[in-house]
Amino acid sequence: MESPPGASHPPESAPAGSGSRTGTWRGRLLRAGVVTVAVAAITLAGALAALRLTEPQAGRLIELVSFTPGGVAASALGLAGMWGIRRRAIRRAGAAIAATLLAAHVSWAAPLLLGSAPEPDVACTMRVMSQNFEAGDPAALADLATTLAVDVLIVVEASQGALTATRAKVATVLPHAAGVSGSRYAHSVVFSRWPVSGASTSRDGRDTAVTVHSPCLGDVEVLAVHPAPPRSGGNWTRHFQEIERFARERLGPGLATGESRVVVAGDFNATLDHVPLRRLLAFGLRDAAEATNAGWQPTYPAPGSTTWLGLPVPPLVPIDRVLFSGGLAVSHMWRVTTAGADHVGVVADVHPVRAPS
Repeated sequence: MESPPGASHPPESAPAGSGSRTGTWRGRLLRAGVVTVAVAAITLAGALAALRLTEPQAGRLIELVSFTPGGVAASALGLAGMWGIRRRAIRRAGAAIAATLLAAHVSWAAPLLLGSAPEPDVACTMRVMSQNFEAGDPAALADLATTLAVDVLIVVEASQGALTATRAKVATVLPHAAGVSGSRYAHSVVFSRWPVSGASTSRDGRDTAVTVHSPCLGDVEVLAVHPAPPRSGGNWTRHFQEIERFARERLGPGLATGESRVVVAGDFNATLDHVPLRRLLAFGLRDAAEATNAGWQPTYPAPGSTTWLGLPVPPLVPIDRVLFSGGLAVSHMWRVTTAGADHVGVVADVHPVRAPS
């Protein structure tokens, strides 16, 4: 019998079970994708943790240590993704590994946000600025240092021409200098508002130490440092060993006891996750970003200085730093941009520790 005109035909029924099978396959694919991402994330977090706990010598591995804070996100992602594993024993084991890695990475990153520090006596200030100046405009650097009322300016990796131009332009506000050399590059130079004395250079010629005579802080030992980039591998390690030796010889036991007032600044080509920098901190130094809870403060590359596949690369790693010893405190630490420089500069306000009331 034919259906009357205009009557609608019922839809043909799909084969029994086809919809459920499609849903099942989609669910399986989704779970497989989640598990794959989770395992990859846990593997990455584990690799970053292993590198941080060791002291790799290969340049690329040394560079990879700089990205250790990314382990927080990676381990958290891995932990969340464990729900995709149906077998309870495997799920629990994976979650335990991810949770352990997450705890480790959080403990390493937390001091940058939650650290404590002695209270500074802001009535006395020494403003310190560090700038890698392999590239840049000397006039812009001089103007910035003048505008910020910098008391001690540390310049590393400057060509002799740029250094001469900078020295001429800051002469009225920072008339005292140490570490100036006649070579093509002056690795570490200190300009000061106040008189300096006792300048010395490390054996490899890359680091400069000088005593700055501050009117209110008294004598402050200032070390300007610049080890080789991590890609050099063995040179990077040897240069850090030389910095350690230089610091011990120059500063003596007073650093560890807090009797010496010391500022160490420059382009460390290392982050707080690198073993050599942590060894240097163990001498009795603190990092300004950590002490002020400034968080992740990347300084290289400077905005607009580097591109990748035609796209601008933002600052990725915090390798320019200011360290300070016991007996000193830092109230503020921030980054500044110098025209033409491929590193972001760092500035820190250093003070004596406020006496207990």
